[in-house]
Amino acid sequence: MGRARPHPTTGRREIGRSREHQEQWAGSSGGPAPRHLGHRTIAHLAGPMDGFEARERVEGWRESLAEAGLPEGPLVVGDWTSDLGYAFGRSFDLGETTAVFAANDQTALGVLHGVHGRGIRVPDDISLVGFDDLSDARHFLPPLTTVRQDFSAVGASALRQIIAAIEGDATPRHDMIPPELIVRGSTKAPQSRR
Repeated sequence: MGRARPHPTTGRREIGRSREHQEQWAGSSGGPAPRHLGHRTIAHLAGPMDGFEARERVEGWRESLAEAGLPEGPLVVGDWTSDLGYAFGRSFDLGETTAVFAANDQTALGVLHGVHGRGIRVPDDISLVGFDDLSDARHFLPPLTTVRQDFSAVGASALRQIIAAIEGDATPRHDMIPPELIVRGSTKAPQSRR
């Protein structure tokens, strides 16, 4: 058996192994979007908790709410699909919830479809934020406010780590690549409910 060889990964941590590591700072940008507009109850539709990205987005959502002194809104754990969002949109009792942070844009698309079928209007009745900034997100109806990941920077970081490993540098790296909030038509200040 030889020594463990580092091999770059993107978007996950593996404890106890010598690995280079790059991650997206992944979640706290989803909370400020509705928070800065005055939303006080923000739900989160999360991806599966066995995934690093999903756990980081939940943690970022929680931290963002705590920093604003807001209570944790409803948390729904599922998968990364539009089916999760659709089921949520069709059945979730909004109660005091005025904004939803979806784990990704696909899930947000499902929410849009689900709430539309119930006559709930985005953003008039509920604001919605996705994550990833899919190329189609600007064509959702309404155009989706989302958190953009810089995939070029992620790829460049991974490539640098690969080159360093080939050249014998086994130093683990943890590059933080902050995402960018892209504000579009799916968010606005909450309206009072009758």
